[in-house]
Amino acid sequence: MSRSAGSTGTAVTTLIIIRHGEAVHNVAESQAKAAATEAALKRGATAAAAKEQAEAARQQILTEPSFRDASLSPKGLQQAAHLRTMVEHRGLPDCPVYASPLSRCLQMASTVFPNRPIVAREQIREKRTGRPCDERREAAALADDFPSIDLTEVSAADFAGLGAFRPELQEEAEAVQLRAKQFVAKLEQEPHRTVVLVAHKAFFRELSHVLCGVRDEMTPAELRVIQVQDGVGRYVPMGPFGVEDLAVPAGDASMWPTGVVDGTLVNC
Repeated sequence: MSRSAGSTGTAVTTLIIIRHGEAVHNVAESQAKAAATEAALKRGATAAAAKEQAEAARQQILTEPSFRDASLSPKGLQQAAHLRTMVEHRGLPDCPVYASPLSRCLQMASTVFPNRPIVAREQIREKRTGRPCDERREAAALADDFPSIDLTEVSAADFAGLGAFRPELQEEAEAVQLRAKQFVAKLEQEPHRTVVLVAHKAFFRELSHVLCGVRDEMTPAELRVIQVQDGVGRYVPMGPFGVEDLAVPAGDASMWPTGVVDGTLVNC
């Protein structure tokens, strides 16, 4: 994509946003909900009570220390591989790839873009909820698993004492929205007019609100394209990643991001 401008003469930046694929704690959430629902119904609970107990079981899973900085599940890795096939088929201009410093996003980014420089950005990390699954590991540990990714910001945050997992360190939606606003404010300083982000549902929900005025929910491994000018965004129908000439490879089509299956995105 070449540098372009709208009626104001301000350059248009194309954001390619990708939510990470299914993670191992997502699998555990689903299993816990299903088991709790079945058990509740067997005890004669009402549908409403069963739903409440299932949600409690799901929330309990998210407090498990073993899920700190949860990685992609096997299905999530397959989703990433499928997305890589699509991106390679369509082509991508020279542009930066920014990823949340949580392992599931670093895995996603390095799988989809194996031959591109990737920079981990603290600004686009997961919403801090006080739960282990929403917290990353220290930069030194991440460097062992992702030696080719630029972790400069992550190391700086650790040095400043802002990266360590502390359950009391939590964010409201407004704090995530502020991070999204700060990211958008710096887009004009980007030397490239195309930028790739690999991050989380919570961050993209607030980014969508900042740019488009709506809080959209992205599904695992979903790719969307937003054109941004003067701090205002609009979704485009897959932009350069249209699927009109791309056959879905053999296998489970549900593994593909939503936009790749039906080629349709919500306009805002």
